[in-house]
Amino acid sequence: MFVESKYILDYNRRVKTPFGYQRIEEIHKTKILKSLKFIHERGELTVAEFHTFIIDEEEFQANEMRVGDHFDTVDGKSKILEILDAGEQELYDITLDQSEFENFWYYTGGVLSHNSGKSITVACYLSWLYNFHKNLNIGIVANRAAQAREFLQNVKDIISRLPIWLMQGTTIWNKRDIANELGSRILTDVPGSDAFRGYSMNVLVVDECSFIKTSVWEEFADSIFPSQSALAWKKNIIISTAKGLNHFYDIVQRAKLEDMQPNSKTAFIEVHWDEVPRYDSKGNLMEPEEFKRQIIKRYGRVYFEQNYGNSFVGSSETLIAPEVLAELQHKNPIAVWDDMLRLYYEPQQNHTYIMSVDAAKEGKDYFAIQVIDVTEMPFKQVAAANLQVDYLTMPDFLYEWGARFNTAHMIIENNEGAGQSIADMLVNHFEYPNIYYQDNKYKYPGFRTTKSTRDSIIRMLQILINSGKLEICDKETISEFQRFELVNDKYQASSGHDDLVMALAISIAPMTNMDNFSDFGKFLDALKSDEVLDSGAFFEIGDLAFEDF
Repeated sequence: MFVESKYILDYNRRVKTPFGYQRIEEIHKTKILKSLKFIHERGELTVAEFHTFIIDEEEFQANEMRVGDHFDTVDGKSKILEILDAGEQELYDITLDQSEFENFWYYTGGVLSHNSGKSITVACYLSWLYNFHKNLNIGIVANRAAQAREFLQNVKDIISRLPIWLMQGTTIWNKRDIANELGSRILTDVPGSDAFRGYSMNVLVVDECSFIKTSVWEEFADSIFPSQSALAWKKNIIISTAKGLNHFYDIVQRAKLEDMQPNSKTAFIEVHWDEVPRYDSKGNLMEPEEFKRQIIKRYGRVYFEQNYGNSFVGSSETLIAPEVLAELQHKNPIAVWDDMLRLYYEPQQNHTYIMSVDAAKEGKDYFAIQVIDVTEMPFKQVAAANLQVDYLTMPDFLYEWGARFNTAHMIIENNEGAGQSIADMLVNHFEYPNIYYQDNKYKYPGFRTTKSTRDSIIRMLQILINSGKLEICDKETISEFQRFELVNDKYQASSGHDDLVMALAISIAPMTNMDNFSDFGKFLDALKSDEVLDSGAFFEIGDLAFEDF
């Protein structure tokens, strides 16, 4: 893409970035490229059609932008007013010096941009396969179509620089796919059940796999890998940095095990951050630990673990502390009641239990049920379920299960119609004696989740698990915790469901107004008090209460 490059010796040549001014290492003149001119509220800018903008920390190519979209600029958001064809022209690009701090974002004419870099090693390999092998289907997928096309662009740049006598005749050459006279092709797509429909991929490249939503990845995997089963030769290349304990973590763990087996067909390749030499602003080689210290000081530990550390634990802002999350061990159920409720401990006489229900919402989620033993510290998860069933049948099962757990204290989220209906039926039809009422202001049984109450129960859940006061053993609950992260300033599932986590949080609603762990003793005494249970009165923890009939 570049026809001329110049190394900048002057250390004072710098460009503004979101993290301060950064030294320019090289300036490049591009070949003649198709260009677009953007007129926006804060100015105007001409860039190549594949120029990458950073908007809300995501990458967008120039040819994806539309009038009405917004740029991130030095002075804030700026609305695009007009997009013009700027014809074909030479443009200029820069390479930033990464010795002071690693960053690829900078302001171009005041607009935040990114000179993105992909794995050139893999691009070279794909170029070789494409140019010297017959009848191969090669697929590239990424979280966004623009990322996959950018990866293909690297391959095209490599192929276009080959001597003419090495090049194959071209039959298709566009931004989404290419094909040659040998019958080989490279296609791009986004992951999903319809990806590469009609083709069986001999070679599949998945770029930044960890950043694909888990639910999307599962749909994609279920459709693409079976289609490869009949191929005589195939190869899958999955590339990513770490981002929490998600599906890519599972892939890596399996790959590590398979790579150790004799005659394995899996190769696990990991590049450690301290294997890459780093230099300071004076050109001196840095000690790896000093480089690590500077990155963490500037950007934080999560940034370092995700971008350098190859560490799945700690590479995302999970609710549960990474070191605690890594230690959680699941158990196998000892029984499954009614083919629904996974049981881990048999109910014990004279033990006190809380059963909580996060009701399904408009058919999108599951009914999630948690049962915890609060007889003594630490509290213990003893049963769990996530079900897709008719809500009209739920009261029967809840009544039976609650009775078997010594008439467990029942907390039902009543935000949705289904939850309120279940709570009302348990009170009015089944006359269940231990239904939770939020406080005296609420005449309806159940727990109402608002922003305030949600924050409170999530915070208390975090304290309990991180301090070892609540033991978790259900595999699906642990899996949800691994993906329960800070997203847009709110703890929620980064992919998949979080119903089991929320049901567990709801189970500790009576504890949310306690000031310290000594108050748990009062809470337990209140739960066990025969006087309260027999009197039909409320017992209160803060402003929360159960009512017993």
